[in-house]
Amino acid sequence: MTSLRQLDLKKVTDDERRMASIVVRKEEEKKKECNKAEAMKERRRDAILNAEKKWQLDYDPSQQCIDEKPVTFENGMSHYTEVETDTLRLYGPGALDGLDKNNTVANVAAISHIYFKFIPFDDIVTHFPKLRVRFPAVQGLTFAFSSVHSLKQLNALSTVRRLDFITISPEGNPVTNFTLWKYYLLYRLSHFNLRKINDVDVTMSDTVLAEQIFGEIGDITLQYFDVSRMLGLLPEVRRKQVITYCDSVEQKKHLTLKSSEERRKVIIAAEQKNRPTGTESLNVAAFTYTTHHRPKSGVRGTNAMFTQQFVDEAVTAAVSRHNKLVALEKIWPSVLKEAVRSAVHEFRNINSVVDKALSHVND
Repeated sequence: MTSLRQLDLKKVTDDERRMASIVVRKEEEKKKECNKAEAMKERRRDAILNAEKKWQLDYDPSQQCIDEKPVTFENGMSHYTEVETDTLRLYGPGALDGLDKNNTVANVAAISHIYFKFIPFDDIVTHFPKLRVRFPAVQGLTFAFSSVHSLKQLNALSTVRRLDFITISPEGNPVTNFTLWKYYLLYRLSHFNLRKINDVDVTMSDTVLAEQIFGEIGDITLQYFDVSRMLGLLPEVRRKQVITYCDSVEQKKHLTLKSSEERRKVIIAAEQKNRPTGTESLNVAAFTYTTHHRPKSGVRGTNAMFTQQFVDEAVTAAVSRHNKLVALEKIWPSVLKEAVRSAVHEFRNINSVVDKALSHVND
């Protein structure tokens, strides 16, 4: 362009050259941006696909294609994090590490919905306390392909600050096969006043029915808790209030609550009387969940080899002992017979036996 002097029999001015350079530069920048966006889109697709394959390998082996070659990535990426308006989307277990980094999500105050996919629920549970602090405006959680398989896992959701809606997709979450799972969730999170479950509005009749179904189970469960364990279910401030109330009852009525049953009743009454709105009751708090972390694949392989070797050695030793016992049972009658015969033969001459014993003592 700089060497061109005429165009269509007209002299090319410096301004025209400058404008042409600007247009060309803008086109190049636009092309770079398009290529960058396309590369990011491809990287997103590959990362989510890899996260899906890893989830299938660990939790759905029947879906794994044996003959299919595994997808390889230059950066080894098997997780992805993205923000879409007010929704934070996490794909793959590795995306959970981003919750610990302040530079991962720019506008944490605007996040009201967190979407988990291809992440085991037990891995997510350990991050629930962080969600309460990191995302104070969060109102809903969605779990897709998270291996939620039991009702007791739903107890872990109580550690989140507050929730208006929860979605547990039927895909990859066997707990949705239980008929009463929604009612148990309503009962366990009754202090949240959930508005929607799986995009279906929660009615007052649903809440009442959930209490009727599971309320008695909570009361029965609480009967097997000793006093110290009951108090341990309460936050520190409420625990001090309940203890103070129990002491005041003893002083007013001049009683000593020696019986654990009597003290349990007073604690339950005190907790019901002083429970703030929006907090869980004792019979609901009795249902908790402790995660059992699954080791990473490399560690799992090493542990599996060690376990297999240990079991093989134990089985070999057990089989050897069994064979020895069987052989002993076969020869034991003859051994016993020979021992008795030898003893009888030796004691025929009692004097020689006594002399021999005395000589051993003197020596």
